Amino acid sequence: YLSIKEMINKIENSFSSNVVLKTLYLCELILNVIDFTDSIVKNHPRSEQMLQLIDNVNIILDKSGYIAKYNEKENRIMIVCKNADTFETINSTSDKDIQYLLLQYVDLRTTNDVITKKDILTNFGQYLEPKRDDLSELNKDLADTIFFGLNNFHLRHNNKEGKDKKEYIINMEKEDLINRLYSLILIAIRLLEMKNKLSEFDVLKKQSKSN
Repeated sequence: YLSIKEMINKIENSFSSNVVLKTLYLCELILNVIDFTDSIVKNHPRSEQMLQLIDNVNIILDKSGYIAKYNEKENRIMIVCKNADTFETINSTSDKDIQYLLLQYVDLRTTNDVITKKDILTNFGQYLEPKRDDLSELNKDLADTIFFGLNNFHLRHNNKEGKDKKEYIINMEKEDLINRLYSLILIAIRLLEMKNKLSEFDVLKKQSKSN
């Protein structure tokens, strides 16, 4: 994860434009320093002051609409937006890679980062592509809209110039388009997971009848 120096630079750079963002980055820094200290000083109980500091940080995060989550892939504590649809989707799937992408999308560091969000949606597209027929069976309009977005919102193809150029993309707010597409992808993932779970019950039903 980011070094202390890099995190301090992020905090300082965010100060002039957003005091809340600065505070959230500071909370992330505090939690990661505590986590790093725990990994070095093992089997040593946290002091009352340390526990109080953690409680205060979590209160700040909660009131700001964020929550701390441990990122196993990057071995760090990340601050993520408490997006109900995102967490419902995370809980619906056991796919660790998809869970990671979902958390990454609502990560504090991804806020207003269109490039990173674009990369995440491209990865979602790779995940959904082989499942497109299944998704179309469940909801054809949803599948068509998602893949329209993936192919025409300057994500998987260059839609600002050349043969795939789309005039409306140049004049539209790209992050708004990306966030709306993300919301549809959340629905798609949950629908596909629901189909998988129903299929598991179909197997049990057949086994029950055979007995």
